[in-house]
Amino acid sequence: MAALPTPGTGKRQAAGDGRSAIPVDAVADWQLGCSRATRWRLFNKLNPQGAAWQHPDGSKYFDPRHPIIRKHLVRGAGVPDEAWQQASGHQQKAATDRCRFIEQVEAEASKLLSSGLGKTQAARRACAQLGSELLGRVVSAKTYYAWRRKYLASGRLRSSMLDNRGRKSGDTKTSSEAWEYFKGLYLTTHRRSIRFCYHQTAARAAKMGWPWPTYRAVVFRVHKELPPQKADFWRLGERRWRARHAPKLVRDKSDLPANHTWEIDHFKYDFWARAGKR
Repeated sequence: MAALPTPGTGKRQAAGDGRSAIPVDAVADWQLGCSRATRWRLFNKLNPQGAAWQHPDGSKYFDPRHPIIRKHLVRGAGVPDEAWQQASGHQQKAATDRCRFIEQVEAEASKLLSSGLGKTQAARRACAQLGSELLGRVVSAKTYYAWRRKYLASGRLRSSMLDNRGRKSGDTKTSSEAWEYFKGLYLTTHRRSIRFCYHQTAARAAKMGWPWPTYRAVVFRVHKELPPQKADFWRLGERRWRARHAPKLVRDKSDLPANHTWEIDHFKYDFWARAGKR
């Protein structure tokens, strides 16, 4: 890779828009591993954002921290795919099979489209044909489209098909200040939703620097620590809480001996009682 101009050398963009010199960690366009037309399109999109620069000799450079550029670098093995490297061998095999399934269903569906079938019908038939063969089970067209959207959005990264179910994602730490702030919003007669209180607390936590977990973690903690039996006292008021959750008045009959009281209302009933030998 050719040496990049360092800040302070006075070499600025050819466009003359007054931006700073090209950073030393910028990557050249040829490192992206895509066509020239794609590189031009990326440059025209990212240059106004300050994430792409052009050298006076015409060569173009991009910010490797930008998500779009990072996807191209990962595809071209320019930077490691951390999520893929952290996955186990079983997870990598399952993700690879899903990627292969998506690619082959696309190819098979395009062939079926030429035979006169609709897009959805072609996808369903291709999924039925290739699901059992590649994945060992039948995959619906709805599942295929969900996988495909996620796969294409990632730039066709294999790590996008990793099964993350059952694994924690994001920060799970919660500060006491943030939790008290959340309860101050949630435990009121305004009866705000958990989602609304979560986002309000997240904004407050970001401003104050408090650790705040994911939405899923907060929902789990609310169901565990603030069930309706507790939360409704503040959210509905004491009167409605008593009507909904307080125990009803029940007569205590534990001190009454057997046959002490008979309560019969318009009911004919034959019974026998033994007293000694009678």
